[in-house]
Order: sequence, then C-alpha cells, then structure tokens
Amino acid sequence: MIEDTVVVFPNNAADIIATRIPAYCDPVPTDLTVFKRPLRSTDPNQCCSVVPSIWTPTPETAEIMGQPNFGHSLNRFIITIQALIKDMDEPRGLARHSVLSAKLRGMLYRDGPLRVGLTALSVVEGGRTETVKQWGVNTQRFLANEYPKGSFIFLSNLELFLETESR
Repeated sequence: MIEDTVVVFPNNAADIIATRIPAYCDPVPTDLTVFKRPLRSTDPNQCCSVVPSIWTPTPETAEIMGQPNFGHSLNRFIITIQALIKDMDEPRGLARHSVLSAKLRGMLYRDGPLRVGLTALSVVEGGRTETVKQWGVNTQRFLANEYPKGSFIFLSNLELFLETESR
C-alpha cells in the first residue's frame, strides 16, 4: 500500500515553499491565498500556487549496471510557482502583480527560513539518501488579459529548478 505519511521530492520542497509564501510576501498582499495545485479562474483575486511539474534525471549519473541500489545520483525537478491578481483597475492590478511576482523571486533567493528548510530536506528510500544540492529560477513568464469584460487578470508562472543528489 502507498503511504501518505511520508512526503518525498519534489512535493516536500513544494510544501516548504508554499508555507513560506504568505510570511515572506506579507504585508503585500495581506489576504494572499496559497494553493498546492494549479490555479483556476475561480480562485480568489490574490493567490499563488506551488506545483511540482517536471522530473529530469541527469543521464550521465545513471547507476543501473547490476547494482542493488540503482537509479540516478543527480535529479532535477521543476516546481512551478504561479501568482495571480484579478482587478477591475488595470494599472493597479498590473502594479500589484509586479510586486507579488518580484517578491516570489526574491523569496527564492533571499529568504533565510526557506534556505534552511530546503537544505534540511532528506529522504531515505531503498538504502539511498536523497538531499537538496542546489536550486534557482529558470524563467518567469507573464500573462495579462481582460477577463471577463471589465476585469483584468495578471498571471505569472515561475519555474524553479531544484537539484537533488542521491548517495
């Protein structure tokens, strides 16, 4: 049976990031909702989401040749962090969204508690221990549109890479 008591990579990292967003982004905005799923058009006017999206093993680190504890020594995960602002005033919505998007990027590089939490992550499975080696931002894409008529929606998708090492 698959247990739901142990959270492994990349969901354990996503949990830490989702927990840090409200604390780091306070006081702007103060009523920020954070989800651990992709955002929907019906979500609140100010919200974020943290969703693991891609796993890529580093091919040259494959250790499969007859060893009992095979796998890849280095793995790279992409965690998508979305920021959404809905506003009836386009310039105000754009300004609020730019602040929120910048705060999310800043948190990933400068937040001490996030750094401590990510570097402390460790998962033991099949005789191997997987730990975080490094992380950073790949890209952040922005979208702005009128939705529905008279209301404006601003969305950013930030791709965080998280590299782990197994020994």
